[in-house]
Amino acid sequence: MKKHLLLIALLILTQYNLFAQTIVNKSGSITSSETWTKNNHYLLTGFVYVVAPAVLTIEAGTVIKGDKTTKGSLIIEKGAKIMAMGTETAPIVFTSNLAKGSRDAGDWGGVIILGNGPTNQTNPTIEGGVARSYGGTNVNDNSGVFKYVRIEFPGIAFTADNEINGLTLGGVGKETEIHHVQVSHSGDDSFEWFGGNVNAKYLIAYSGLDDDFDTDFGYSGNVQYGLVMRDKDVSDIGTTASPGASNAFESDGDANGANSTPLTEAKFANITVFGPLATSASSLTGQGANYRRALHIRRNSSLSVYNSVFMGYPIGLFIDNSGTRFVSENIQGGKLQFMNNLISGTKTVADTLKYDIKTSTYTKTELDNWFRTSMNKAIAENSFLGLPTIQGSANFFKSPTFIPSVGSMVLTGGGALPTGFEASTYRGAFNTTDWTTGWANFDPQNFDYSVVGGPTTGINDPSETNLSVVASPNPIEVSTQISYTLSTSSIVNIDVYDATGNLVVKLENGSKAAGQYSAEFNASGLASGLYFAKVSAGKVVKTIKLSVR
Repeated sequence: MKKHLLLIALLILTQYNLFAQTIVNKSGSITSSETWTKNNHYLLTGFVYVVAPAVLTIEAGTVIKGDKTTKGSLIIEKGAKIMAMGTETAPIVFTSNLAKGSRDAGDWGGVIILGNGPTNQTNPTIEGGVARSYGGTNVNDNSGVFKYVRIEFPGIAFTADNEINGLTLGGVGKETEIHHVQVSHSGDDSFEWFGGNVNAKYLIAYSGLDDDFDTDFGYSGNVQYGLVMRDKDVSDIGTTASPGASNAFESDGDANGANSTPLTEAKFANITVFGPLATSASSLTGQGANYRRALHIRRNSSLSVYNSVFMGYPIGLFIDNSGTRFVSENIQGGKLQFMNNLISGTKTVADTLKYDIKTSTYTKTELDNWFRTSMNKAIAENSFLGLPTIQGSANFFKSPTFIPSVGSMVLTGGGALPTGFEASTYRGAFNTTDWTTGWANFDPQNFDYSVVGGPTTGINDPSETNLSVVASPNPIEVSTQISYTLSTSSIVNIDVYDATGNLVVKLENGSKAAGQYSAEFNASGLASGLYFAKVSAGKVVKTIKLSVR
């Protein structure tokens, strides 16, 4: 028996590289290329700079922690590179150095990547007290790879309106690869772009304080598939002199709204935003009272958004004509587009679109017509969208589900997208595939990072699940057993819908090891007719018909 226990222990140690119990302190400047490996933990003490031409390579599954006292942060200077190449089953994690249960937004600084891409500023330096230059003329600049990465509990204010965000991108060029990045519980913005033209996909902004996607200084990249989830009790309180205002999107051309080039012409498509309001009648109090708008476009920005869903903000889209050149003039010129989007759950329907016209030649009537003829829709309540997770639902935090219900209006209505985007006929970030599965974490407060070399996700292999499903008996007199078999560990959800797409009952929601399982669907009291059971395991979704007699 002792030999068997020893063998099991050795296998566990080998699988997770637990022989090397090393915490490596990093501080100052990295001037030559190096690799960080998953059999170590790395502690960022103060501002850690990767200086050109050094390349920092980070192995999949590596954990990097930020020191709270010294505002630990990682800065990739322009000309240097980061090769952070996580995987779906072994994401790279930047997180708090505090123990689980005691972590909070702003426990450390964040990650800053700087490049030589174009901006509309002259010799800019990045904010947050970092004071490193960024920007140039190289649209094809390459700052490396940043994929399957989680950034947890970052975001600090160096001084008022001078903060470090979760992920800051300054002048990053389009040859840089960025996808599958989650920023959770940021003390400032989750993502902020200062110029550059890097593209990105599959971004998650989870329970941040200030803005989720902030674009400035001529950023002109494409971002597709983004998820925003907000905590109704947490927003940016700001200061007495500069009160907070938490928005999902905030976009500026430059600080003065001048006609500086390049313009901020970022394009976002297939974004789902879960705002703070459960219903239009909900109220926001305390620290959550500073939520403002789903989108605040101002200072001569030409931000464009397509095929997206915005739920539960007091105000939907705010066209703000502050600055030298008015945003509404960019609408007239066709540079700013807002097409095939849904805005739900604002305080009133009139709050779906707000505007500050000032002396613009574009009238309020013309703006209303522009919104309507661009195939956007105002929806009175979030619940009308047919999504299994909305603000206030039991599974909103820790175990949300994102696949739209059968018959959901978000499954249709997507329009043609500009060049550079994948085609999508649906609105929002999800159709039949949950791309957050496996690598994302919606409960980082309670994840155990104490074991060096341990796993960074609780799911072994969600992408390769072989799922088989059967219901018996079917047709159903009283109840049926929905049986399913998993070939690998995965997050399993079982939802039963009626023929109109309304959720009847959730039977499963959680992690399962490989094996055979069954869940009972009790149809007592239900009307006779056709029902549907949607079973998802990782990225695999199967729907079976159920007939109730």
